[in-house]
Amino acid sequence: MSDSTPPLPSASVNAGDHYSAKIRNWLASAVWALFSMRGRMSRLTFLFCFPVGYCLLLLPYLFTGIFGPAASSLRVNDNDLLSASAQIAGLILVIWSNWATQLKRAHDFGRGFGTVLLFNLLGLIPLLGLLGPLYFLFKSGDPNPNRFGAEAGWAGRPPKTEATSKWDDL
Repeated sequence: MSDSTPPLPSASVNAGDHYSAKIRNWLASAVWALFSMRGRMSRLTFLFCFPVGYCLLLLPYLFTGIFGPAASSLRVNDNDLLSASAQIAGLILVIWSNWATQLKRAHDFGRGFGTVLLFNLLGLIPLLGLLGPLYFLFKSGDPNPNRFGAEAGWAGRPPKTEATSKWDDL
């Protein structure tokens, strides 16, 4: 008797490496976009990254279970201390990512830390706080290289690998 079933296609040994390289590259880009103070950021990247930074505020609530029944208690216990510590850590992450995205956006049009500081101080005044993000969103960047990098977008991030997709250059 002969076996009439066709042989199974051989799986590529590097298929997992290909996807893990893509995931590593995407994670490196996300960490650069949210936390690095170097490089330039395009308007489109800023449009996506700036709100994501504020979503970091939700992380402490998800990890400490503050939405649960322990949150309604008025007693101070270890869970409250953990919640407060997580909220402070979340606030530090939000402030850092906010400043990092704004600074990279300012780098795109040739400005530095002073511009970010000015708009964040204006943000302490009600309604004027909207001017900073709007300015960074609508101000066009330098089309030519400047002292902060060669090009906008994901420039300045960790080096690309061969697994980088075409969507990384938006």
